Amino acid sequence: MTESDADGKNNTEEPPPDIPEDMIQAERQQRMADWFQSNVGASNQELARIFKTSASTIRRDLDALA
Repeated sequence: MTESDADGKNNTEEPPPDIPEDMIQAERQQRMADWFQSNVGASNQELARIFKTSASTIRRDLDALA
């Protein structure tokens, strides 16, 4: 079952297709920005699992995107 917020956006953390483990920073950040266009949010741990990287890397990426 999927949940939606008031805007009707999907609230589940569907991973972007084909996330390579050796993705470069700029590509990962772009995919994260794209991911947030259709997803409400996720914890750093969930994003780390989705993007196959560490929570520390996710924090740095989110800081760079802010």
